[in-house]
Amino acid sequence: MEEMTDTEKSYEAYRRYLAMKMHFTNPTYSFHKTHGLAKASIKAFQKRKDKYFFYKLSHIPDYMEHMLAHFVKNPKTWVKTIVDDKSVHEEWKGRMRRAQYLFEEELNLIPDGIVAQFIVNKGQHPPALKLLLGGHVSLETMVYLDIVGNFTDHWMKEFKVVDDFTGVQTTQLILDYKPFMTVNVDNLKKSFRKRMNRNK
Repeated sequence: MEEMTDTEKSYEAYRRYLAMKMHFTNPTYSFHKTHGLAKASIKAFQKRKDKYFFYKLSHIPDYMEHMLAHFVKNPKTWVKTIVDDKSVHEEWKGRMRRAQYLFEEELNLIPDGIVAQFIVNKGQHPPALKLLLGGHVSLETMVYLDIVGNFTDHWMKEFKVVDDFTGVQTTQLILDYKPFMTVNVDNLKKSFRKRMNRNK
């Protein structure tokens, strides 16, 4: 198979960047359903003043991970930021390496009666969401908890009723991040059951 030219690599990185950005900013768009490639012409790409940064992006090993780390932190992040700021990816990799451990540790920060901590009562933010917004619990842990307990349907419904922008946006971020996560679901369920049974 003939090797791609630098222009082709840059163009592909551009399309993947667009696809991931739309995934995290447009609730109706799916990165995975479009195979991670947004529709965009090479002509439109070549007219962009920032195309050099897509050249640089295409030469970063595992640049898809770099993009994911940045979009999870800021769904509207610019390509130059992804290229220039490597610390976001390093922090993300650190969380991924300790994902199971962090999940178990952060589960302990959620008060007893764990299921009740996710209930939206009269439009108020539930304790679990407050922990996330306060930086006490990671987004990854919330994604894992949704994999186990599927609370986001309840959150989205309730927050839309009261037109809670923060609640809706945060819930959508959890939903957008979820398809990118690879995790041993049995281990998550085991840890969750252990936490549920702690004070029985």
